[in-house]
Amino acid sequence: MKKNSKINNNSKEKHIELIHKLDGEGIDLVSECIINYFTGLIDKQKITRIRLSIEESLGLWCENAKENDQLNLTISQSFSGYKIRLLADGPTLDPYAKQDDSTGNEFSNRLLVELGLVPEYYRDGNKNGLYFKINRKPMNPILKILLVIVAAIIIGMTINALVLKK
Repeated sequence: MKKNSKINNNSKEKHIELIHKLDGEGIDLVSECIINYFTGLIDKQKITRIRLSIEESLGLWCENAKENDQLNLTISQSFSGYKIRLLADGPTLDPYAKQDDSTGNEFSNRLLVELGLVPEYYRDGNKNGLYFKINRKPMNPILKILLVIVAAIIIGMTINALVLKK
């Protein structure tokens, strides 16, 4: 671990927190956390697209950052999927807003739209924030059918046993 970063990783709860200076090294650590956390949980292509989009957003924020600005990354798991929260000190700058100059993030927007992900930009005090919600991989349809069949057999056997007792 780098001396100017702090990582809390609770694998039991599937929760990661990273606090680091907003610089190139911090962006690399965020990318590493995203890859490590999501490998095996979602498609590799989706991981790459999310990572590239976040790197591009952080790069934009980093260009406008002051020397001691920090970034905070939180990745957590919920019942419906996964959540990524990213906060970075700095002036108000929405990386996904349409802008007149070349600071627009068209590449990331296109990647995320293809994935069905729409990051939510927000402002928290003097921090820029991004929130991503990533749905879990859908269950295999054959597995769903097998679960329904097994449940039907169990319910049928239970009802049959109750009827035979009377």
